[in-house]
Amino acid sequence: MKTRLALLAAMVGLVFAFQPLLAQDCSFQLGFKALHELIPDVVGDCLDDEQHNPATGITQQPTTNGQLTWRKADNWTEFSDGQRTWINGPQGLQQRLNSERLPWESAMPAPTAAQRLTLEQLRNAEYRLPLLGDPDTPIRLVDGMGTLVYGEGATERETVGLIDDAVAFGDLDGDGNADAAVVVYTSGGGSGAFIYLAAVLDRDGAPSQAARAYLGDRVRVESLRISDGQVLVQILAHGPGDGLCCPSVRTTSTFALREGGLLQQRLTLDQLRNAEYRLPLLGDEDTPIQFTDGEGQIAFGEGATERIHAGIVNDTVAFGDLDGDGIADAAVIVFISGGGSGTFIHLVAMLDRDGAPEQAAWAFLGDRVPVRNLAVTGGRIVARIVTHRPSDGLCCPTLEITRTFGLEGDQLVPRQALVIESPLPGETVASGVEVRGTASTYLSAESLAYLVYDARSGVIGMGSLPVDGYADQPGTFAAPVEFIAAADGPGRIEIIDVDAGDGSALARTAVTVILQAAPLTDGRTSREPTSELVLEAPLSGATVDASLELRGRISAMPFEKNLTYRIYTQAGTLIDQSWISVDGDYGGPGTFTRSIDLPATTAPGPLRIEVRDESVVDGALIGSTSVEVFFTGGS
Repeated sequence: MKTRLALLAAMVGLVFAFQPLLAQDCSFQLGFKALHELIPDVVGDCLDDEQHNPATGITQQPTTNGQLTWRKADNWTEFSDGQRTWINGPQGLQQRLNSERLPWESAMPAPTAAQRLTLEQLRNAEYRLPLLGDPDTPIRLVDGMGTLVYGEGATERETVGLIDDAVAFGDLDGDGNADAAVVVYTSGGGSGAFIYLAAVLDRDGAPSQAARAYLGDRVRVESLRISDGQVLVQILAHGPGDGLCCPSVRTTSTFALREGGLLQQRLTLDQLRNAEYRLPLLGDEDTPIQFTDGEGQIAFGEGATERIHAGIVNDTVAFGDLDGDGIADAAVIVFISGGGSGTFIHLVAMLDRDGAPEQAAWAFLGDRVPVRNLAVTGGRIVARIVTHRPSDGLCCPTLEITRTFGLEGDQLVPRQALVIESPLPGETVASGVEVRGTASTYLSAESLAYLVYDARSGVIGMGSLPVDGYADQPGTFAAPVEFIAAADGPGRIEIIDVDAGDGSALARTAVTVILQAAPLTDGRTSREPTSELVLEAPLSGATVDASLELRGRISAMPFEKNLTYRIYTQAGTLIDQSWISVDGDYGGPGTFTRSIDLPATTAPGPLRIEVRDESVVDGALIGSTSVEVFFTGGS
C-alpha cells in the first residue's frame, strides 16, 4: 500500500506542478549578444547572466533554448540546443550537429575539460540499478563493491561491482567539466553477470549518476572512451552460435545523454542524407525517392523534362528515441518542390533499424514555412516553425508557433502545443493583464481555460480565453485575465486546452509572474492578516472514494467561523465547492471537519482539493492550502 501511495503521489505531483522558479534578470553581453542578434529565435531569451570558469577558461550562459559558450582556447562563440551547434567562427555563422566538426574545427585541438572526479570517488559513489525487483534501486559502493539482501534474514543477495579498468572521463553535458562513463555489473549469485554502462556527471566536484544503459549478460567491455560529448564503448557481444559464457562478436556502440537517458546513437547525418524516403510525389502519397548528399529528384514521366526535387532543409535533423527501444531515432525536415514558387515542408520520422535509417511516417508542415528549431524530447518531436496568419501571403509567414508530434504506428499525430508570448516570465502584472499566445492546433472548444495562482498555489482567478483560427490550423489568443491578489508577490498564470468530450487536459503551459495586489476601495488601509491553514486529511497522494472527509486546522479563526473548499480536476475544472464550518473561539486557532460526496459525474483520476480563507469584503484569498489525491471512481 505504501508503494502504491508513493507511486500515486509521484504521478499526481507531475500533474500538479504549481511552483516553477522565477526567471532571473539578465542580459547578453559582447560575443553572446552578437550571436543572439544573429539568431534570436534560435538562442531564445537569457535565463541568467554569463558565468566564467577560470579553471577551464570557459564562459557559459543558459537560455530558454539551450546554452551559449565561449572558450578562451579557441576564442569562438557558439550556441547549442543539445542537438545542434551554431558557431560564429572564422567563416561567419555556421551550423552543425553536436556529433560533427567543421573542417576548420578539425584542424584545431579540442578544448580539454577540467577533471575533478576521481576513480576513488567513483568506486565509492551511489548508483541506481535494477535490483531486488525495483528498476531504480540505490546502492552505495565501498571500494568498488556493494551488496543488497532480498529481505531481513534472507540469504539471497545481489552483488554490484565497478569494473575499474572500464572508466573514462570527458565532458558529457557541455559544462566544461569532465564527467565519467563507468561500467558496473550486477549478479544474483548465479552464472549471470549483467553489464551496465552508467553516465556519471560532475556536480560541484562530486559524482552523480545521470543515466544508464544495459549492455548485456556476460558481455566483455574491451575499451571505453568519451569523445565530443558521446560515450564510445567497444564490447565482445554474443553471436548467433555463442554460449553466454563466450561472446565473440566485436562491436562498437555510441551513446549520448538524451532526454534524461543514455541513448545508443547509431544513425548519422550522412546516413540520413543518403537514405530512401517515401513522400507525397507524382500524385502518390508514398512515392519512394533516394537521396544522395541530401537531395533527390524524380521525373514526371519517361522523357519528361519536368522534375520534382526533394531534400533535407539545411541539414535540419534531431536525434532521440521515438519508439521506446532505448536507441536514438531521427526527425528530419524535408522540402518538396515541383519547380514553381511552392516549397512544401515536411517532417519525417526515421527509425533506427539495426543501425540503418528506415522511414516510419511523415507530416506536412506547410508551404514555405521556415523551421526555427527541431528537437526530440519525451518521445515526441517538437518543431518551432513560422506559419501563415490568415492575412499573410504565402511568401511571408509571420506566425511563430510550436508544433508537437507523436509517432503512432505509421503516422505522426499532432499534439496540442500552447505558447504564452505575453506576459514575459518575471513581469509584474495587475488584474486585467492581456495574455497573448498561440495554439498549434485550433481548439474544438474554441477557448482555453485559465487559472491564476498566488505564491501559496491558491487559485485567485479563473476563466476562459477565446481562440481565433480555423479548423486544422494554428490558433491565436489575446484576452484579459482577471484575478484578485491579496498581496504583491510571485504567482503563476496557467492556460489549459480542455477536451470538450471527457474534460481531460490536452495541453497546458504557464508563465511565472509578479502579481500586483488588488487595490483597496472600501476605505481600509490594510487587508486582513494572513492565516496558516493545514489540511491533515486526506494526505497528498492518497487514493479517495466518492465519499471523503476533510480535516484540518487554521491558526486564526476566520470571519463568521467559515472557510470554503474547492475541488478541481487535472484539467483545472472546478467540479465542487462549498462552505466549511470551523470550531473554536474568535481570536484563537480553529479546527474543521467536513464530509464531502463527490459529484456523480466525477471521472476517475487526479483531483486537487483546496481549502480557502477568503476576504468577505472583496473575495481576496488571505489563506489557503491544497493536496493532490487520486479518485478511484469507487463509491
